[in-house]
Amino acid sequence: MKNKYTIKELLDTVDNPVEVYKRFANKFTKDDIMYAIDKNLELKYLIEYVKDKFDIEAIKYIIDKNKFKDKEEFFEILIKNLKDKFNKELIKYIIIYNGLNTYVLYILYKDLADKFDEELIKYAIDKGENLYFLYEYVGYKFNKELIKYAIDKGIDLDALYKYLRDKFDKELIKYAIDKNAYLEALYYYLKNKFNKKLIKYAINKGVNLINLYKYLEDKFDEELEQLYIEVVNEKRIYNKRIIR
Repeated sequence: MKNKYTIKELLDTVDNPVEVYKRFANKFTKDDIMYAIDKNLELKYLIEYVKDKFDIEAIKYIIDKNKFKDKEEFFEILIKNLKDKFNKELIKYIIIYNGLNTYVLYILYKDLADKFDEELIKYAIDKGENLYFLYEYVGYKFNKELIKYAIDKGIDLDALYKYLRDKFDKELIKYAIDKNAYLEALYYYLKNKFNKKLIKYAINKGVNLINLYKYLEDKFDEELEQLYIEVVNEKRIYNKRIIR
């Protein structure tokens, strides 16, 4: 009988691989980790007990070979145990990972928010996957430039206005109006930030006036009412000319 077994031999021999993970975690090599992954041997316990031996390559490997029936559970376990090993490269890898679902991105943005910098935020916006969670959990890292970048991309803007409303100043509100960037949501979520000058600005731009009046009607005085009517009438006349 052999006195010493390799990790691979132990995994092939024992009935319960979890005991191997517990007792010999410090003996595992990357090759052993990949062997266990290929064999699909109690992978959540592999992650839990052998986490110190995982590097970026091994994490990518287990993602690519993901044999979990429940992707949500898999990524929850992965991020919970290996959070400290996630770098920019790996976060990008997960964002574009085929088959990602909403809950996985929720976990990513929620639990790894502190790892996001300007480059990663722009990368996530460019990919445009479930940005609601990006704005909700990583929104505190947004500066004016990033907000403008998000407005220009035009994805999930209602969530941008909802979760980052405190970061909007007069300049950003005008920027969104100029871009005609989902103004119904802008007027709804940021109505408390509109003063008379901003309302005039929006009226004179002449876009989405119905919703401007719908959400900000209580801020209209006689002067704004008159301006609103004039602009609406001008647009009607202009539209009739085009139709003719």
